[in-house]
Amino acid sequence: MHFSDGILFFVGLMAGLVDSVIGGGGLLTLPSLFLLGNETLTSVASNKVAGVTAALVAFLVYFRKISFNFKFCLLFTAAVLCGSLLGSLTANYFIRDYFKILILIACPAILYFIWNKEKWIYHLTHDLSVKINQPLIVVCGLLVGFYDGSFGPGGGTAMFLVLVGLMKVPVMQALVISKAVNLISAAAALSGYWYQGLVDFRLVLPLAVGICLGAFCGANLALRNIEKILKPLLTAVVILLMSYLFLGF
Repeated sequence: MHFSDGILFFVGLMAGLVDSVIGGGGLLTLPSLFLLGNETLTSVASNKVAGVTAALVAFLVYFRKISFNFKFCLLFTAAVLCGSLLGSLTANYFIRDYFKILILIACPAILYFIWNKEKWIYHLTHDLSVKINQPLIVVCGLLVGFYDGSFGPGGGTAMFLVLVGLMKVPVMQALVISKAVNLISAAAALSGYWYQGLVDFRLVLPLAVGICLGAFCGANLALRNIEKILKPLLTAVVILLMSYLFLGF
């Protein structure tokens, strides 16, 4: 095993753990792939293997514990799928030049949500004035899917917010449904990148193995207890990755 494989396995283990509990695993996997010397678009494309793996394992664990009705989310799911496929097919035209800018914007924004998730969820679930708007849901699905397909980190978090805030899905059901939608979105994006020959499966194999183990452990742990540990840990690692990426430390 190469040294880089060991690093990716450890990153995958941590990413799977945090993603299945609090979300944001892509904040660890994508910068790590790039910092190990991989070309920008190859990192984004290959990271979709990690996204599929994390979402699949977490969904299978939650599926056994939480009952949900997926039928009324089909329109949103279809929009996300279309947006994700479109994002993966067009990322080559802009992702190279704006990669660092996207990370600079996405990382702090997603970390802010993770630290304030309870407040967001409380306001969304108690604001009964918001009515289900089908056209708005389609637009949100397309936008979220496009972002998830073309870039990725935080895409599952955005799906969760749409389900809770716009569609009024109960929080625990939204958790498992967002994993299913995220899985479909990541698979669509992976297909688009694979069609263009941009996915390096060998590169992300140790990452995917680590994610499987991390996501399985995380999804089976008590959520509230472990969040106290994972939030500062995720924040510290993301800040470190951003420092290496932008300051050259």
